[in-house]
Amino acid sequence: MSFAFDTLAYARKLRDAKVPPEQAEAMADALAAAGVATGHDNRFGKIETDIVAMKTDLAVIKAELTFHRWVFLAMIGMQVAILIKLFLK
Repeated sequence: MSFAFDTLAYARKLRDAKVPPEQAEAMADALAAAGVATGHDNRFGKIETDIVAMKTDLAVIKAELTFHRWVFLAMIGMQVAILIKLFLK
């Protein structure tokens, strides 16, 4: 997730909001130097990727549990059929 950051426009907006010009320029330069506003800070992209991976893992687990549930029900059905056959003789 990368986006362009215009330090000049940011500093102008700060100056328009009555922030002293030196402080506005310093704030814009600090953000650019930190990489926060230039796309180098990709923590949120990593979080989104992790969420997608977790959803995929959960879907796999859900499918496995569904399969195991049907196998368990089939085993119970066979045991009930065996018990009925034994008691009806």
